[in-house]
Amino acid sequence: MTGNSNKVQWPRKALFDQIPLDIIVIDQDFTIIEANKQAQKTHPDWRGKKCYELYHGRKRRCPDCSAIKTFEDGKTRIEHTENRDEQGNIHHYEVHVSAYRDEDGNIPYIIEMANDVTDRVNLEQEYRLLFDNVPCYISVINKNFEVVDSNALFRKTFAKEGTRFCYEMYKKRDKVCTKCPAVRAFKTGKQYTSLQIGVDKEGNKTHYVVTAAPHKKNGGSVDHVIEMSLDISEVIQLQEKLKQAEQEKLENERFAAVGQTVAGLAHGIKNILMGLEGGMYVVNSGLQRDNNELVASGWGMLQNNITKISSVVKEYLSFARGTEIKAEIANPVGIAQEVYDLYKDLADQSGISLVADLQKGIADAALDPEGIHTCLANLISNAIDACVVSDKKRKIITLSCHEKDGVIVYEVEDNGTGMDYEVKKKIFSNFFTTKASGQGTGLGLLVTRRIVFEHGGKVSFDSILRKGTVFRIELPRDRLPKADTPESNSDGNS
Repeated sequence: MTGNSNKVQWPRKALFDQIPLDIIVIDQDFTIIEANKQAQKTHPDWRGKKCYELYHGRKRRCPDCSAIKTFEDGKTRIEHTENRDEQGNIHHYEVHVSAYRDEDGNIPYIIEMANDVTDRVNLEQEYRLLFDNVPCYISVINKNFEVVDSNALFRKTFAKEGTRFCYEMYKKRDKVCTKCPAVRAFKTGKQYTSLQIGVDKEGNKTHYVVTAAPHKKNGGSVDHVIEMSLDISEVIQLQEKLKQAEQEKLENERFAAVGQTVAGLAHGIKNILMGLEGGMYVVNSGLQRDNNELVASGWGMLQNNITKISSVVKEYLSFARGTEIKAEIANPVGIAQEVYDLYKDLADQSGISLVADLQKGIADAALDPEGIHTCLANLISNAIDACVVSDKKRKIITLSCHEKDGVIVYEVEDNGTGMDYEVKKKIFSNFFTTKASGQGTGLGLLVTRRIVFEHGGKVSFDSILRKGTVFRIELPRDRLPKADTPESNSDGNS
């Protein structure tokens, strides 16, 4: 080649013109001496112009010109540039810069092949805009657990200068987290979702649901994991507020009930005192008459009424204090079995068939065994009373325990008298009882509801008059209290 473009000879001129890329040839003065048809179509006024003049509208060479470096060392380079066409539209190019050597090995010319990647760049920018504006945290993690890409919300919330690894950003840890879904996704190539607690770069606790999805290159092994995390901190806060509101409601009910305790306690004790006075009279009569049978009978009356007054006072005091539950790892079925064994003989003596329907294999859970025992005992005691006054020939109470979808369910079902609409409205009211005077305090179901609530559960019932009643206690495992034992530190996701 020479500096005169008329003397340039291309053995494959036809092929040169048919390549669907913009190809130009520049000399050492950066003057364009040849262009293929595609380049001529893009830049009709190319002749005699400098490359930087034609492409960038500059009067001087570009400061980071790849052609200069290729003229010096002959290496092929790839650069990404953008320029405006005659209509002022911006075009993005991927430019391959290669040296043309003469017979002596010198580099008199540079060949630049430019591929218009405007459509691809615009599409990438659109995807990036969507990526950055998704209202959740997105991060791309490599096998070293380095965050190699992330969206705007993640960077704003977690990315801090000097941090590279996901566990540093999410949890302020110095090593990979335990039970990390990203680790599992890398290992199995499957998708995993879990609830996590992290710390944002301001030091605030953040609750989020994270899904770790594997990214496989060309269908091979997992080279990256994409983590998408939805912030549910406000939902958790709302749940805590609702729980607190419910707790306050129960406390208010309890304190209101305490205000009625004096009258109720006085009435109950009055009846018991009359029993004590009767017992004392019988004892005194027996002593005066030297009648041991009367003395024994009166002493039995005294013991019975002392037991009654002790039981009533303890029940009132327990309700008034709102004793805090003491959770420990216990078996749900085992508690139900204990209550069944306790009441089986009493039910038989009352002509009632007490049946246990207990699912096998239910795993241990964090429960207050004494509290749950109290709840089930209250419900079975009420069921026995409802059956005793029923005129049915075959009286049955079924105590069941099963688990479904992570919820432990206790049920006490009877075929006793059932309840009408008015009774069902008052069933959880303070001091409401359907039992005879002096036989019930009306606190059993209130105590049961409080204990169940403190376990994160709920109490419900269905009842049909003259057909029977079923009370149901539902305890979701993920809302159970923490057991009073040391726990391992398992903070989950990266």
